[in-house]
Amino acid sequence: MGILLVGPPENLPTLFALLEQSPQSREKQVVGLLTDSEVSFREKTTEIPLPVLGAIEEIDKVLQERLIHTVIIIDRDLPDSVVRRVFSSCLREKVTDTLILSHTWSKGESEARYCPTLDPLTIEEVMGKRGKKIDYPLIASKIHNTSILVTGAGGSIGSELVVSVCRFLPSRIILFEQDETALFYLLNDLHERFPGLKGKIIPVLGDIRDIASVEEVFETYRPDTVFHVAAYKHVPLLEENPREAIKTNILGTYNLARVAVSCKTGAFVMISTDKAVYTANVMGATKNFAEEICRTFDTVQKETSFISVRFGNVLGSRGSVLPLFQKQIRKGGPVTLTHPEISRYFMTITEAVSLILESMVVGKGGDVIVLDMGKEQKIKDFAEGLISLYGYVPNKDIDIVITGLRAGEKLHEELFCEHERVELTACKKLFKSSSAALYSMKELVSLIEELKGISASVKQNANEEAIAVLKRCVQWYSADEKEKSLTNH
Repeated sequence: MGILLVGPPENLPTLFALLEQSPQSREKQVVGLLTDSEVSFREKTTEIPLPVLGAIEEIDKVLQERLIHTVIIIDRDLPDSVVRRVFSSCLREKVTDTLILSHTWSKGESEARYCPTLDPLTIEEVMGKRGKKIDYPLIASKIHNTSILVTGAGGSIGSELVVSVCRFLPSRIILFEQDETALFYLLNDLHERFPGLKGKIIPVLGDIRDIASVEEVFETYRPDTVFHVAAYKHVPLLEENPREAIKTNILGTYNLARVAVSCKTGAFVMISTDKAVYTANVMGATKNFAEEICRTFDTVQKETSFISVRFGNVLGSRGSVLPLFQKQIRKGGPVTLTHPEISRYFMTITEAVSLILESMVVGKGGDVIVLDMGKEQKIKDFAEGLISLYGYVPNKDIDIVITGLRAGEKLHEELFCEHERVELTACKKLFKSSSAALYSMKELVSLIEELKGISASVKQNANEEAIAVLKRCVQWYSADEKEKSLTNH
């Protein structure tokens, strides 16, 4: 078995240090380096402690000639086209593991606050825009040696966020999760990847809908920062189950916010969605109201800073189009698409986590932080690109079939409402919007009590009543938004 390294040699010392720490890697031998760095092609290459096998573009030849089980990209800042080329070659040649070195930085003493890791290179990173390099020392100053609570820690975004937080060596990280199996596997992974944090990773089985559970975890661990990721998110399911959406996305958020304030938590970062803007569905409406909960709590006290973060579609998260399309491609097709013109803002999980961490730094209480995601991408174009990455020809080898829009689904999404003030932040490609809270605390509590009542109702028409209450609570939520979206774009 052999390891092939790809990229410039500058990061080799960091990589070799990581390989030394991994018992599994010692069983494999590094066979050489592919690099386009000029230093590699000087006559004397004594500073590179392994053979230079050629340029990166020769990867197909090297993989065919040598028994390579692992390819490691040692520079996360390589151009997207180069990373895509390497990944596609590994996919075709059935390389067992394709890894990428997490960002590193050299800032003297700051290095002690950050632990670089080797991460799997995922297909979502290849198909999307890989996470931009962020201000590690500044984020380290907010996380290193502090107590962090992550709700929904076992989910797609939550688990990746937990890994990123662990790299900054917090004094304690509390994993709050209601899915026992997800929590079990996350904990095992963290113990393997971060042995130095033994005893500082605290798994807590609990539900944000249970106020007693929320109070216990806050009073026991007194977190400095809360990242609230837990949510119900699948649009068609929540159209059929609006009361469950209310219980988790609204009442769960209210529970957390109220207890965070009572425990004087410093920062509360809540994950929202672009579906909260001019929403046409229950999921978006409940997240819109969750944003209002954060605004209201931020206006009535100064101890806790409430920030919301709006995402586009996160590639590779559970239930997203990427794993669905991959499954369909592996079966030989067809790939199903709800509408030929449907488009979405796409981001990778890495980008999403970078946005969360930087939002904690640049956001102020009451802000909504949004990443500049460029133009929406047609899902049809995305599907065709994915089919091509697997080596097939779209609509020849793999068909694309149109199935029709689902309940609550819009053709296009938006990032801001017209009443929001949108400004650039000190951080490149991050915007913030601010607007006055719609409700006083008294009004918010009254609405929460009404939503509690309707979500607990067993009446036959309780779901219809729940949606009616949501429409009264949430601006820009109406039953005909889907029809408007079909005609306005």
